[in-house]
Amino acid sequence: MPSHHPTFNRDDGSGTTGYTIKISKNAAFTNIVVIATVTVSTCSSLVNLPANIPLYWRVRATGPNGPSMWSATWSFTISP
Repeated sequence: MPSHHPTFNRDDGSGTTGYTIKISKNAAFTNIVVIATVTVSTCSSLVNLPANIPLYWRVRATGPNGPSMWSATWSFTISP
């Protein structure tokens, strides 16, 4: 069975201490699959994500002044 653990990468911003990533089955983020907080700009999903459906993700940075606004929303589909 193939692994459905994609890697996500975000450029580090000045003063960034971590990131929160949301992955959802819809662009409104009302059907969340994963919410994770990480301290590095590159991370892999810790859970198998569903294949053959569009998934949406966004990220926000955290730092000394609190969290940033959410990024733009990106989409992807995992092949079976």
